[in-house]
Amino acid sequence: MCDTESHETWFSFDIKDNYVIISLIKAERIIGSKQIELFLPEIRPGDMEKQYIRYEDFESEILRVVNIYFQEVSRNNMNDIPETLKRTIIDKIHQIKNTV
Repeated sequence: MCDTESHETWFSFDIKDNYVIISLIKAERIIGSKQIELFLPEIRPGDMEKQYIRYEDFESEILRVVNIYFQEVSRNNMNDIPETLKRTIIDKIHQIKNTV
């Protein structure tokens, strides 16, 4: 995932056993690249390598922030996000561990 505040800085996420491994890496941002890329050419080490976080803690934090996001969107748009959409997003978050 691209760090939009820093030049050529990306967050790398990997799952091993019951941990999410997070590193900051350096890679050129190719024209047309997205905020999230699955493969980057010529990766270099960044300022932080292999920080281990229990998957359950990582997932809990993601869900906490997603719920804050839902509240912000609802408040800014003056209407609620449909419950079916919320459930779909939360279900997808729960499925991540099983797909990696």
